[in-house]
Amino acid sequence: MKHLLRTASFAKTFPEAATYDSNLYVNTVKHMVILTKLRNSQNCARAMTFKQFEKVKAKNVLKLLLKFRDYRLALMMIEHLNLKQYTSIVYDDWCTTMIKHSTLSDQELENKLTDKFDQLKIKIAEDQGYNTAVLQYNISGGGLTP
Repeated sequence: MKHLLRTASFAKTFPEAATYDSNLYVNTVKHMVILTKLRNSQNCARAMTFKQFEKVKAKNVLKLLLKFRDYRLALMMIEHLNLKQYTSIVYDDWCTTMIKHSTLSDQELENKLTDKFDQLKIKIAEDQGYNTAVLQYNISGGGLTP
């Protein structure tokens, strides 16, 4: 993302300052990154233009990614396009799929899900500006979680 900001800053020098919108440029590049990842996905390869993406809507693309179990790309899309309201849907579908189709023992599956939710808890705390050092200590067995 740093290279996007540098590119946007560099591009500001050419057009008139009043007509240039760096937010539009960064937003377009983020969409293009997602569209490229979608085109090259191992699970759900779909070539789509920006206009098609806008017409189909991000929520429907997320549903498609979940149908093909491409959770990594779904989470990347949520992060890049600021669609945080859909995060729980992706994790819910991932957990359901893990429980239905996993060959792990019950204990291993429980440990895997617990680890994933601990990671998610830390990420949410960081996004909200909480001190994650205390949270990580509590998760690792040093005490009760708040």
